[in-house]
Amino acid sequence: MPRWAVACLVVIPALGNPLHELGHWIGYALAGIPAAFSFNRVLPLAPEGAGLAGVAGGPLASLALAGLGVVVLYRVPRRALVGASLAAVMAYTRLLPYLLFVLGIVSPAQNDEGMIARALGWPLWSVWLPFALAFLGILALAWRGLKVPTAQRLGWFALLFVAYAAAAAVEVLVLDPVWFPGVGGFAR
Repeated sequence: MPRWAVACLVVIPALGNPLHELGHWIGYALAGIPAAFSFNRVLPLAPEGAGLAGVAGGPLASLALAGLGVVVLYRVPRRALVGASLAAVMAYTRLLPYLLFVLGIVSPAQNDEGMIARALGWPLWSVWLPFALAFLGILALAWRGLKVPTAQRLGWFALLFVAYAAAAAVEVLVLDPVWFPGVGGFAR
């Protein structure tokens, strides 16, 4: 496996959560709300609390970066694996929490899409479903665009999922409480 492929398997999954959270931070910054950043959350520091732009910034950043991955996959054939990996990992940043919702491990009302729905006064499904379909569509485009045998493709997407889940677990459960005390951690 080429070195850049190993980098795709290590670097992109490790950056999935920080890039998603950076989207939240940018949303808060655009709304003029100061915020503290960690691997698993961005905590608004202003008395007015969470603004819609900050809450929506994470899922929108994940969606934009997943879309960028699809563009790279289809437009830069020499870096198709990079594009497919970026698309898949950024889709996983939302699809993994959705899986945890379905399994009853995490409450969807306390996650990004639940907070967006609450801020808009909409039912949860009206925010969750379009995002879920968009991320599944991006994952399907990444799957279709990566021109390798099916077994290799399945292995690559599975490895990316495991690498992302492992990186997220280490970031959230180990690094966050140490590097970002009072901000990081799993509970919201």
